[in-house]
Amino acid sequence: MGDKYLPLYQYLANRNDATVMLDFEKIESIIGCKLPNSAYQYPAWWANQKNRHSQTGAWMDAGYFVQSVSFGKTVTFVKEAVSIQLTTKNVSETNTQHPMDKIALKVSALKTIVIEGTPKFDGENLDEQFHFIRKLSRTIGNISNDLSYLSCHYIEAFLNKNFKMEFCSVLTKAQGAAGLDVDEVTVDGQRIIGELKTTYPYAEYDLGAAQKNNFKKDFERLQTVQAEFKYFFVIEEKTFDILKEKYRHLLQGITLVLLPDALDDVNAVVCINE
Repeated sequence: MGDKYLPLYQYLANRNDATVMLDFEKIESIIGCKLPNSAYQYPAWWANQKNRHSQTGAWMDAGYFVQSVSFGKTVTFVKEAVSIQLTTKNVSETNTQHPMDKIALKVSALKTIVIEGTPKFDGENLDEQFHFIRKLSRTIGNISNDLSYLSCHYIEAFLNKNFKMEFCSVLTKAQGAAGLDVDEVTVDGQRIIGELKTTYPYAEYDLGAAQKNNFKKDFERLQTVQAEFKYFFVIEEKTFDILKEKYRHLLQGITLVLLPDALDDVNAVVCINE
């Protein structure tokens, strides 16, 4: 958990109460310093994910879980035996099942469907073909959200590589939620914003009409929001090349990033200031 949050661990470890409510001022008094801005803004900072956040050990190692948070006011810890998994009403993910587990189950189900047999698509046996495709569709679901979630892992790695981040909330935002896909703050208070597009261009040498409209809305949002760093993340090389060639005028002051290539290739990061 690190030395910074050790006093909080010691405080909770010495408590036998089933529920402990502490206000932010009390927590800061215990650890001897102010909590980071992330603790005042992001539910994920308080998420019970010990393998991802160092501060989480301060309460989980002491046998507590965070039950709810009122930002800037109070945090309620509960003993592990009576802990309640966080819900959208307080701090947790909307589903207690980890997104990676959902993806794994989906892939496993798809394998099973294919192994069970694929009908011959020859214009005959329409019922069999229909039911097979419908089953595939139901199983695949919104695979775009799965792809976006996996892409967010690369965004987090990119930000941690290029900035000093105490906490990164990219992976905790619900896929498809309103607002910016990326809205982070570095340890020195600089704001980083960004949008992610996993789109593959419909046209051979350009985006499709609907794609253009969606992209332009994201460009406009990035242009109007104040931030020290602005990024537009894509995962398709074809999309990356089209944006460089045909949409530079809409990307002024924005850095175009091709993932995951940008983690190792400087040519996959283009700062457009022309």
